[in-house]
Amino acid sequence: MFKKLTAKTIEFIPLDEHAKMFPPKPAKMSLPDWYKNMDSYNQGMDWTAKSRFENDFPGTVFTIKRCIPVQDYMMNGYTIFTNTEIILTNYLGQQEVNQCYWATPRKGDYLFGIHPHIQCPIKFNGEKYDYIKIFSNWIVKTPPGYSCLIAQPFYNKEERFTLFPAIVDTDKFDQTVGFIGYMNPKYEHIKIDAGTPLINVFPFKREKWKMNVIDKVKKNEETKLHLLKKQFFENVYRKFYWTKKRFD
Repeated sequence: MFKKLTAKTIEFIPLDEHAKMFPPKPAKMSLPDWYKNMDSYNQGMDWTAKSRFENDFPGTVFTIKRCIPVQDYMMNGYTIFTNTEIILTNYLGQQEVNQCYWATPRKGDYLFGIHPHIQCPIKFNGEKYDYIKIFSNWIVKTPPGYSCLIAQPFYNKEERFTLFPAIVDTDKFDQTVGFIGYMNPKYEHIKIDAGTPLINVFPFKREKWKMNVIDKVKKNEETKLHLLKKQFFENVYRKFYWTKKRFD
């Protein structure tokens, strides 16, 4: 079991020298190219249905790059990358289960596993799957009371394979985590390059929550947000609601 950390520190511990070639980084350092290259504004709409929007968006519109909640998701947390090339091949099993096998240049490394379909006997996109498990060569360690949400980077537009989100108590679990998912059956072979963003890690403090569902309907009145939008054309959320986060 590893030693205890002080609060607000997350450690990534390599299992071998290969892992250190592609170390984890703050997610803000591995943004997808489409996001980095996108302009914040779209000048002069050329939409067939422009008339539906022109009252709200007169001429110039903000792009998703100006959306602070999306920006928060993409800029916070940490990214774990593949540290070797991964080759996946689809084949159809005897029971019509879409299965996978793999090859990698480094023979003998314990990088992969598989779970049979019966362990999660549901369909995704109308297909049955046996499930792949890709192991990271990094152990994630957090202070007492802190867990991690792990999820495939959503905005990376990766359609060749899907990894399932999960929560791991990384303050207690002292082993590497296996990321479980499936390969898109429309691809016969795929090669995942070394250094590909594989999983985003979001540490959070475990706390007890209670849910309260309000029965009374809120009156249809102008909210603070509506009033502010009459005074400010842009950046209302950033100026009056947003709190900056730090993941260094």
